[in-house]
Amino acid sequence: MLRKLRIIIAALVFAVALFLFLDTSGYAAGYVSWLAKIQFVPAVLALNVIVIAAIVLLTILFGRLYCSIICPLGILQDILSGIGSMFKKNRFHWRRSLKWLRATVCIAVLALNACGLIVIAGWLEPYSTFGRIAVAATEGNAITIAATAAVFVIIAVMALVGGRLWCNTICPVGTILGVISKYSLFRPVIDTTKCNGCTLCSRKCKASCINPQEHRIDYSRCVVCFDCLKN
Repeated sequence: MLRKLRIIIAALVFAVALFLFLDTSGYAAGYVSWLAKIQFVPAVLALNVIVIAAIVLLTILFGRLYCSIICPLGILQDILSGIGSMFKKNRFHWRRSLKWLRATVCIAVLALNACGLIVIAGWLEPYSTFGRIAVAATEGNAITIAATAAVFVIIAVMALVGGRLWCNTICPVGTILGVISKYSLFRPVIDTTKCNGCTLCSRKCKASCINPQEHRIDYSRCVVCFDCLKN
């Protein structure tokens, strides 16, 4: 039930995000501009304390649910990952976190923003990246189209092969929320008294954050998709 609810909410958010970026009449902005306001980086840049506090609270309570149902780039990765799973099911496995890469990218993005280079940092910010991908076909600048296409191909390949690999190695928002989600209150746990060692939960985990040998979940990478709970 939780997984179905997550998918429904994510699908609605994704549709609204596409509508917001692709609508050239301005109609969408008048009704669904709230989606842009509840994105993490835009909220930080706008100093929207209420939204930032709400996202932090959501993460403290439930982990990185934001990445599963609010971030359109995260949802796009799920769609692409789902396409990959059509050809090979239960294809994931435990991977160690590339903490050094996550920290390096996050610090670089923060530094770029601090220096006023927001446009450059935007190529790694999930909402801006999704927006560029969504409107790429309408861009008149060949260089922009080529750069956007290259970023999309990288994200697509990573999602098709490794699920939420981009989300958990490159995305600065994923890294920041990952620090908080390690201490989330309501999160999936492995009941060792019922585990039969089949490793199915790990093979279904698109975040590659379940270590079946140690019965451990890396909550900094878990995006609360509930795929591991599906029989």
